[in-house]
Amino acid sequence: MARRDCFCIYIGNSFSPVSAPLLAPPSARPAARESGFSLVEVALAIAVIAFAFVALLALLPAGLTTFRRALDISICTQIAQRIVADAQGADFDIVTDRNNLPASQQGSDFSFRAPSITQPGVRFFDEQGSEVIAQGATNGVAQGWKDLSPDEQLRVIYHVNVRVIPRVTLPTQSADGVIDGFPANRNARELGSLAQLTVQIAHNPGGAPQKLSDADPDDSNQPERNLWKPREGVEMFTYSAYIARNQ
Repeated sequence: MARRDCFCIYIGNSFSPVSAPLLAPPSARPAARESGFSLVEVALAIAVIAFAFVALLALLPAGLTTFRRALDISICTQIAQRIVADAQGADFDIVTDRNNLPASQQGSDFSFRAPSITQPGVRFFDEQGSEVIAQGATNGVAQGWKDLSPDEQLRVIYHVNVRVIPRVTLPTQSADGVIDGFPANRNARELGSLAQLTVQIAHNPGGAPQKLSDADPDDSNQPERNLWKPREGVEMFTYSAYIARNQ
C-alpha cells in the first residue's frame, strides 16, 4: 500500500487529520506565465519610430520656408495696396510730377522713380508692413539704406521702389485690326489721363545694396527700366496698377 502522509489540525478539543496533497508545497504549484516584449521587438519598434521622426524632421525646413514665403506675400500685398491707394487718393498731376515731365520722344516713353523726377527715393517697411520713416532723410525722402539710423535699420525688413510711367493709354484697335500696345507715343507735353505704377518690394532685412537696371529709362521696349536688378539672396515681389485722372 502506498504511503500517504497526513497531519492533524487542532480545532477546539479535537484533532482533524488533513492529507498532505491538499496543501501542496509551492514548488509543486503551476507557475503563472509572465508576458512582455522581447529585445528584438523593442529594437524594431524604436527603429520604426526613429524612421518616422527622421521623415518628419526632413519636412520641417520645407514647411517653415513655405510659411515664411506665404507671410511675405501677404505683407508685400498689403504694402503694395497701401502705396496704390495713396496714389489714387493724391492729385494726379503730383503723382505724375507734371511740372517736370519732359516731352515724349518718338518710339519711347518716359518713366521715373517716385516720388518725383528730381528726387527719386526708396521707402522702407517693417515686418508688420508699417512704414519706417527715415528721420535723417532730405525732405523726408530716403535715397537709400544709408539715410536710416541704426535703430531704423534694425526695424526694416522690406525695401520698396516705385516706378511711375505717367503717359499710358489703354490698348486700341486700329482700322486694319492691329492692336496698339501701351505705353503709347504721345505728342510733346501731352499728359494723358492714365498712369502706370509698378511697385517693387524686396525682402532685404540686411540692407544689401540694390542696383537699378541698366535699361534706358525712356525705352518702353525694356520693361525692367527704373527697376532693381535681381539679387541673389534677396526675394523680389512686383505689383502693377493703373491710376486715372479724376475728371
